[in-house]
Amino acid sequence: MVSDVALKDVFVHLNRLKTGERWNYDFIAEALGSGATDTLNVEPPDADQANKSPTVQFDLKKIDLERIRFFMDDAWRGEDMRFAFNKLQLGIDRLDADRLDVRIQKLAVDGADILVKEYEGGKPKI
Repeated sequence: MVSDVALKDVFVHLNRLKTGERWNYDFIAEALGSGATDTLNVEPPDADQANKSPTVQFDLKKIDLERIRFFMDDAWRGEDMRFAFNKLQLGIDRLDADRLDVRIQKLAVDGADILVKEYEGGKPKI
């Protein structure tokens, strides 16, 4: 059962060019998913699969992140996002993903830097 998550010194930079639909990290979704390039398909196991392999269960109560940067440059859609912060602490009382019900006990952020930039992307207009 995973209840706490802690990460330090993480930098993720997703990039999608104006001329294509594929992200630079699509190979990860392809390796873990069903081969789809735009989404990571995670489906519940059927009865036969449930008995064969253990699954990781989450009951998140605490998230501690330090020196995190997440950049997403999406020239295909025309939107870039940058999230960076020195420290983020999150205490969770309840997290029900099926109902989209989250009860936060504590949220502390230090040194946040957030940028969202929109522009004309390369995706054809419908």
